[in-house]
Amino acid sequence: MMDLFEKLKNWWSNSPALSRSIALAGIAATVIFVLLIMRVAQPDPTYATLFSQLDAEDAGHVVSKLRQQGIRYRLIENGSAIQVPRSKVHQIRLDLAAEGLPQGGGVGFELFDKSTLTMTSFTQRVNYTRALQGELARTISRLPAVAATRVHLVVPERSVFQRNQREPSASIYIKLRRGTTLTRRQVTGITHLVSTAVEGLSPERVALVDDRGRLLSEETTAGGKGDGTKQLAIQHEYELRLERRLTALLERIVGPGHATARVHVEMDMARMNATEEILDPEGSVVKTERKTDEAASKRNKEELQVAGAPGNLPQAPGAAVPNEAGSASDSSRRTSHVDYALTRTIRHTEQNIGGVERVSVAVIVDANAIGAGTVKTPGAKEKKPIPDKAIDTAQMVEIVKRTVGYDPDRGDTVELMVVPFAPEIPIEEPKPEVKPAKTPWLVILLGLVLLGGFVAFLMARRRKRMEEEAAAAAAAEATLEEEPLLPPGFIQDADSDLMGELRDEAIQEAVQAIRREITPVDSSLRKEIEAISRENVKGTVEIVRAWLNMPQGGRTQTSSPPQKS
Repeated sequence: MMDLFEKLKNWWSNSPALSRSIALAGIAATVIFVLLIMRVAQPDPTYATLFSQLDAEDAGHVVSKLRQQGIRYRLIENGSAIQVPRSKVHQIRLDLAAEGLPQGGGVGFELFDKSTLTMTSFTQRVNYTRALQGELARTISRLPAVAATRVHLVVPERSVFQRNQREPSASIYIKLRRGTTLTRRQVTGITHLVSTAVEGLSPERVALVDDRGRLLSEETTAGGKGDGTKQLAIQHEYELRLERRLTALLERIVGPGHATARVHVEMDMARMNATEEILDPEGSVVKTERKTDEAASKRNKEELQVAGAPGNLPQAPGAAVPNEAGSASDSSRRTSHVDYALTRTIRHTEQNIGGVERVSVAVIVDANAIGAGTVKTPGAKEKKPIPDKAIDTAQMVEIVKRTVGYDPDRGDTVELMVVPFAPEIPIEEPKPEVKPAKTPWLVILLGLVLLGGFVAFLMARRRKRMEEEAAAAAAAEATLEEEPLLPPGFIQDADSDLMGELRDEAIQEAVQAIRREITPVDSSLRKEIEAISRENVKGTVEIVRAWLNMPQGGRTQTSSPPQKS
């Protein structure tokens, strides 16, 4: 390990600045590349839904708060839902709730928290209407089936004259969650909730519309007749209930998916109130009886009277004396009065809408399920008969009649048809979609940078080598022109025979040949050759002599320089 450090240290000390810069750039790029690979390979934290079905305003406020707190988030469902790390969902909800988020698509009575003294009466009235609309929208949005709500109130100003006073009205828009509906009881509850929150608003002046444009509120007229939409809903609900009941009963006999029932019901949607009084003459009884008895008597008498006062005094001399010879008569009368009361029945009938007038039922049974046909299984070449299950269709018709409450007096009809059903084609389960891995463009870019850096390093190294070779060749040429091939004092130290030979033209020709055949690589050994020549002059002379004695074609074959002794 120490040797490796020493080699690196020596390389760093002897390398030029360009090589060291390229090496540092390569190390930095490698570190960044490794960090990016680790980041891409690291799985994302598990996200959970923080809020869903948000409008654009609430979603913007929530995202702004998350950015301020440095919390990672994801937007899904076209920006209407926000997801955060699962471990922080509850804490983030509490923090946002403390700040009044989300607001539910409107402002409430917190609008008056920032009221000023310079606010006019008109502004206060408008703000009160806005606040009431926002509070009602928030309350209605609490229902499980409601995703978003908008409430519009029209509250006219109070008039001095009663005949000029207009009634308030309200319009409610509701966006339902996917796969949900509002029941009639919920619709009635919403209309009464709004009508009781606004002074002077009646439920009949509340319009409730869903996101499909359907009018859900119950509008009633002065006569009390139901709305046509409500009547159709009642009829459709009754038909569906009978169809589900028939299908469930028949599938228990022929098997699931082998029977289908359709029911059409004609209903009386008229509301009727009737009072009926029935008298029974044969059921009379004595109610009162009165009897009266009268008796009277009458007598005729002749009386003698004395004139004057004495005649008028009782028992006086000269008073009248009854005549015993007069006549007398008696009479009597008896009356009887009897009052008889007849049996009377008073019947009050009130008929609501939804009375059944006629029922029509159509039932289709799979012939393959009751042994009345053949079936072809998927993959088979021929149809095979189904064994008889001993099912009587007449009994099935009777079961259908009893289930729907068949009444021939109403004109009800029941039809049962046995036909072979088409074989079900097996639906292949969709294969899980393999999404192509997202290519990290930053990683590709860094890879290209690294590749470009490596190529630049190789080109720079090659260019440097070529420059060094060219410089060495130029230096060798200059040295050969300025300095002799043999070191100074070499000729003086040799013997006289050798000096004579060296002065010949052949020696000069050999020197010229050496100059022509020298290469940049050989010139790099110039200093080493000079050092060896100084230390071993005699050996060097022998080598030169051998070169001179060699034939013309073999001068390119050089011998190894003499080794140091």
